Amino acid sequence: MAKKEYQINNTTYTFSKEKFQNIAQHSMNEKRKAGNKCKTIDFYSDLAEGIGVSSETVRKWYTLGSSTSPVDLAMVNAIADYFHLDDVTKLLEKKKEILNMGTAIEMNTDRELVKNTFTALIDFVDWMVNDIEVEDGGMTISCHFDERFNKLLEIHTLIDKAALDAKEETVKKLHDIVLAYTENVMTSNVSSKWDLFCSDHYYDARSILDNGINYESASEEERKDDYGLDDYIKSIYPFIYDDDEDYLEIPFTYQFFYKREFAISLTNIFRNDFPEYFLYE
Repeated sequence: MAKKEYQINNTTYTFSKEKFQNIAQHSMNEKRKAGNKCKTIDFYSDLAEGIGVSSETVRKWYTLGSSTSPVDLAMVNAIADYFHLDDVTKLLEKKKEILNMGTAIEMNTDRELVKNTFTALIDFVDWMVNDIEVEDGGMTISCHFDERFNKLLEIHTLIDKAALDAKEETVKKLHDIVLAYTENVMTSNVSSKWDLFCSDHYYDARSILDNGINYESASEEERKDDYGLDDYIKSIYPFIYDDDEDYLEIPFTYQFFYKREFAISLTNIFRNDFPEYFLYE
């Protein structure tokens, strides 16, 4: 389904779910700082009541996977008024110009290869962390070594199969990215290329993965001292609960931590190496 479009001063805009989420999160955080408990579901109800729609409609606007947007510019203005925004475009983004045919053809093969390699690495990590066997409170990096090695070779093969249709520079960069990650996952080290684009959280997640630590199964000492699990969780998910036991209701597993930080680091690397294939700044 095509995005809903809004015309302002001869410029075409679409609704930005990312901006909407950020503004909503800021509003909820301010309420929490003031001592009010405010869950996302409460925000849905409050905004819905304030502008005269259903909370389910607000939820769909807020959800990234949903294609639903406010029905017209008047509704977007109502949302802006609710948040006391001085400019309605703080909820919008300019519609991107359609590339001319020549540029589109030139970019298509390389961009598809970049995208497919990114997806293959995400799929590999999803398989790897769910396949890891943890024994006696830890795992060894050589667990299922051969299968892991072969799956990474398959990603190299994916790149090579498109080499005739893609730029030589694109193919080389993609091979280098996979090789750099191979060093990360097959040894105890983090390659220098990866190190440039990952945060300290990536190292925290590697430690949690290596030791197979889940929030529910970890002892209080492991959560707070041995692995800094509490600090890590609160840094990525800063909402404060009255009782830390509430965190048990959220799937904070070593698989979740590693997949999350891997995806963030991989995105940083791809945006750095292939800025021309990303339409959004």
